[in-house]
Amino acid sequence: MNEKTGYNTIFTVDENLHAGWNYAKWEDPEDYPTYRFYRFYSSAEGGCTINEITFTGVETVQNEDSTYTCEVKAIVGDEEVTLNSVEYQGALTTNL
Repeated sequence: MNEKTGYNTIFTVDENLHAGWNYAKWEDPEDYPTYRFYRFYSSAEGGCTINEITFTGVETVQNEDSTYTCEVKAIVGDEEVTLNSVEYQGALTTNL
């Protein structure tokens, strides 16, 4: 999906929202959301007031190769600039 044209709803807050810690947890690994960007949206004023968010246990690149190259782009406003690629090497990257 193009992040500039649409969004997928992966979680909707319901009446169980309360002051303090609120959690969204996916039990089945096949259901884990794997997106590059996450957007918080509310039609209510102040509905996206968030003090802290933590993402845990998410593999961002599902690839078993010994190296992986990522394209790097900087987007400011409507201008997109392609930068030098970054190559990750398994032998040099810390395992979590």
